Amino acid sequence: MMFLLLKAQMIKSLQMENRQERTLPFVIVAAFFFGTYYVLRTTPQVSIINFFILGSTALVILSLLINYITKISIHMIAHGGLLGAFIGLGIIMNQSFNIYIYSIILIGGITGFARLKLKSHSQFQVYLGYLIGLFFMLGVFLYKF
Repeated sequence: MMFLLLKAQMIKSLQMENRQERTLPFVIVAAFFFGTYYVLRTTPQVSIINFFILGSTALVILSLLINYITKISIHMIAHGGLLGAFIGLGIIMNQSFNIYIYSIILIGGITGFARLKLKSHSQFQVYLGYLIGLFFMLGVFLYKF
């Protein structure tokens, strides 16, 4: 999808360095996520998966809104959201997902370091993204279940 936007000259680079270039990809991703939720909502499977997809859709929309104020690390929102979902699942299912949680923290740390090393984001943008993703998805899972 990003290659098509690049080829159509709707974005200048795949890095989408300025905030204005990120708007259309956010809208497209949110539409695809919501479409996935809409199609799967009536199929018999674990409702937690649908709820994760719906929560991810809300996070993309929240990222779009934050994007109008400041640039934020979408990578870190995703890592934080995944961590929040696993912590929430561990709490509501009374299960230990420690190995997954530690792995997500490690990979998130490596990703955050890479974003800082590439000077793609400031520390504020990286930490803000991680915390927003973490607390939003944790709140979603704890509220729903």
